[in-house]
Amino acid sequence: MTVGAGERVGLGARLRGGAAGGGLALGVASALASALGYAFTVVLARSFGAADYGALVALLGAGLIGTIPAAGFQYVVARRTVALDLLPGRNDAATLRLAAVTGVGLLVVGAAAAPAARSWLHLAGTGPVLALSAALVPLTLAGAFQGGLLGHRRFVALGAVYVMNAVGRFVGGVVTALAGWGVAGALGTLAVSAAVTTVLAWLVSGPASWRAADPLGVRALAGDVARACSAVAGIVVLTNVDLLLARHYLDPETSGAYGVASLFAKAVLWGSQFVAQAAYPGLARAEGRRPLLARTLAATAAIGLAGVGFAVVAGEPVVHVVTGKAASYAEATALVPAFALLGLAWALAQTLLLAAVAAGDRRPGRLLWAVIAVEAAVVAAGLHDSAGEILAACLVGVSAYAVAVGVAELRAARRGA
Repeated sequence: MTVGAGERVGLGARLRGGAAGGGLALGVASALASALGYAFTVVLARSFGAADYGALVALLGAGLIGTIPAAGFQYVVARRTVALDLLPGRNDAATLRLAAVTGVGLLVVGAAAAPAARSWLHLAGTGPVLALSAALVPLTLAGAFQGGLLGHRRFVALGAVYVMNAVGRFVGGVVTALAGWGVAGALGTLAVSAAVTTVLAWLVSGPASWRAADPLGVRALAGDVARACSAVAGIVVLTNVDLLLARHYLDPETSGAYGVASLFAKAVLWGSQFVAQAAYPGLARAEGRRPLLARTLAATAAIGLAGVGFAVVAGEPVVHVVTGKAASYAEATALVPAFALLGLAWALAQTLLLAAVAAGDRRPGRLLWAVIAVEAAVVAAGLHDSAGEILAACLVGVSAYAVAVGVAELRAARRGA
């Protein structure tokens, strides 16, 4: 079902009218969810021994990879909601069905890999891997529900879902800590909270809205999701590859300092990503895309520069609070402003990549993987004698990507200006 030209203009005006306030609400919700996520890790870190916490962190890292399809479905559903001109009360049932199949597929793969994962990660049993695999089913479905909310610009509802998910994880972590359930218990409560919050997301999105099928071949739809997942995975790798390189090439103490300073880059990235999310539905439309992209980049840059300013002014005391003024982290203080700049470059790159995903442009995603490969090759070739050298290689690489893609995307969007 589509709307006519007059209805489409009226709908667009109403959506734009509520976008600013809704986007702000989404930003507040994202910040709260991030804070609860940090609290979740603190609770478990203080309740587990070093060995168990190491196993938990490794499994959660694998879980992060497993949630890439959920993010891919969120952006595909949102884009199709806009492309199909779906009115409120109507969502993309075809993509939801594919999300269900994908979630079950992740469960099967995880269950099959459980024995090998148990041996490789030195786990007491396969329970933690099975629990993590089970959690991926509802999380993948949640990606589709969140995509419906994003596509309809229901930012307040989407922010509420983000917070509900974070609250569920945090409560599960507290229960695990108090009960002393260990790694398997922590991931079991994570699976339960994921199921509960996914049901809530389904209710918020409107259960009846997902019943009607929308026309698109399974192969084309799967390809669309795969391309979105590739873009999301590229951002994940881009923002973590430097940590792996630092751990490999630097001595343990210097790599630890690098890891602490890199938190400022992640903070800038996470603190500004709601801007791109709020703009995503508009970027999926041809009309008005260029000025919207320019405003989105400007807002992202403003938040990022504020983060850089904070790092310059308060970087040293924050590092001291986190590390307890340990001498081994001294080098981290000097790197903090540069890491904040790296976070700004990451944020701009992410915004441009999501704009490309919204427009169905594959080229920026392909270029991103090439940039990641070049960064790793340059560092491996010899630019790894210090933390500053690795940081410089990554900063130059992602900055060049942001400039090149930014110019190309703004030119391509001129047709809809």
